Amino acid sequence: MLPRLRYYLTTGAGMEAQGGSVGAGGSASGGGAYLKGKGETQLQMDRTLLKKRISACMKQLEEVRKVRARQRDRHNSLGLPIVSLVGYTNAGKSTLMNALAQNTEVKAKDRLFETLDPTRRSVTWPGGRTVMLADTVGFIQRLPEQLVAGFRATLEEVVETDLILHVVDVSSPTAAQQIASVLKTLKRLPHFKPSTPQIMVYNKIDKLEGGKAEELEQSLSYPHPGIIGHVQVSALQGIGFTALAEAIEDTLIKHTDFGANRLKLLIPYADSALYSQMKSGDQQVKINFEEPTSDGYLMEVTASPTAARMLKDFEVSEEDFELISSM
Repeated sequence: MLPRLRYYLTTGAGMEAQGGSVGAGGSASGGGAYLKGKGETQLQMDRTLLKKRISACMKQLEEVRKVRARQRDRHNSLGLPIVSLVGYTNAGKSTLMNALAQNTEVKAKDRLFETLDPTRRSVTWPGGRTVMLADTVGFIQRLPEQLVAGFRATLEEVVETDLILHVVDVSSPTAAQQIASVLKTLKRLPHFKPSTPQIMVYNKIDKLEGGKAEELEQSLSYPHPGIIGHVQVSALQGIGFTALAEAIEDTLIKHTDFGANRLKLLIPYADSALYSQMKSGDQQVKINFEEPTSDGYLMEVTASPTAARMLKDFEVSEEDFELISSM
């Protein structure tokens, strides 16, 4: 409303209708002198009130941003990789998150900007990897700068994420344009890293008629540096989740720090509690090989940076690993 008030106050447009009058030799829209009336006084008051409301909202948004930052710090301290779902509005992000997290706590409605609160859920894949899933606001074409600022607390989830799941409604005739709109919005985010790995999640394949849509085939080679692969799913029907979990695990290992640590370990039987934690996935360890020996559990693992630091005391050399394995 504020720009409209600025126009009225600057040009005098509408003054006569609001109770003001135009002075001699001037006109309401021509920049001439006019007499102040009750209308202008009310407009000035309205503008002042709006400025105060805008200021109060900005302070609230900044406080929300700080709270979200503290929450992210707590989650990051767990050593879990952050996987954020982004996509055009109504692409099925919340439905997919509900299905992956096996709950219905995240709202899933066919309504613009339904997900404004950055929702996080921990999910453990069949292979033992635990990740933190983060839902975000649905994007739209030509998202105004004011909304980008207003959704900053939500969109910052994407800036600090380890992996992006770019959810696309493949049944939409404008799927290609929606992909372009989301990528453009991501680029506008302050501090967003274009190299952040993205998996294109082509959702709603159950709605495709006559096989795969042409837009789907064309977008497989979409010219964007962050996109490293694609998976076809139906969040509603539960189709493609195994392939999605495998793609996430493969991407984390090959394209993020969570796959940078490959360790050979010998865990003594006296430390069975640690072994149990590793098997449960709590320490962010993916066990690639394990063998019981006379001295303990001989293991080859892929670990997150946090887990690697905790397991450093149990690491063995390549030579010792081969020697123990052959005994």
